[in-house]
Amino acid sequence: MTDLDKIARNCRACVSDTTRLHSAKLDTSTALEILGYFSGRYRRGLVLYGGQLATPLFWGFKQMRKLTNDFDFVVSEPILVEMIGSEGLSYNPEYHIFFTYLDGIICCFTSGSIHGWDIPEDFFTMAAEFKIQGREISVCSREYTVALKFRRAVAGGGDLFGKDAIDIINIVSAPAFRKDLPPLDFGRTASIVLAHAGSGAVSLYSSLFEHLNHVPAPSQDTAMRELTRLFLLLRERAS
Repeated sequence: MTDLDKIARNCRACVSDTTRLHSAKLDTSTALEILGYFSGRYRRGLVLYGGQLATPLFWGFKQMRKLTNDFDFVVSEPILVEMIGSEGLSYNPEYHIFFTYLDGIICCFTSGSIHGWDIPEDFFTMAAEFKIQGREISVCSREYTVALKFRRAVAGGGDLFGKDAIDIINIVSAPAFRKDLPPLDFGRTASIVLAHAGSGAVSLYSSLFEHLNHVPAPSQDTAMRELTRLFLLLRERAS
């Protein structure tokens, strides 16, 4: 397991107990500039994850909620060590993240684990490459993106955050509306969700349907169908 505290000490990273999460306003142009910068320099060892993926730029169908104005990356340990020196990353020991600001936007980096979850080997091999405006960007797979959102709810006591529910709906239903996306592998997604979030994900599933109003009315039946396909597999395999 990667010891981030030790890496921070060995690399003499600046330690800050107050990560300022209040970033500047983020628009698409700024987002692409930031992603292009980091992906261009560290693409083979850097993967974007989190709510930014539930957008039409990546895995999403529609812009269903206000975007967070930050970026979260998983990086390999050698790349993290390199970035501490080249990017001047600071370290927050409370949240176990390294961070910096680019164009006023906070960019956070972790390695080895995400909020206590040990990152499996296939997290990197399953990552997808997107080419947007000439920029190649490596992003977390849909399967692990959905699993991480369920895992956060299960680990946090069983409440699925509204934004996470909206993101799951967005990602699971997107291939039914977007011809440029390959079909979601429901079987593989169910297996990964259960492996990393446990059977508790099944009991949380009903709360997803409470957020279907974020889907445009003409598309709600299709979104419900796609969500139900995943739910039935989760329930079957959890029993």
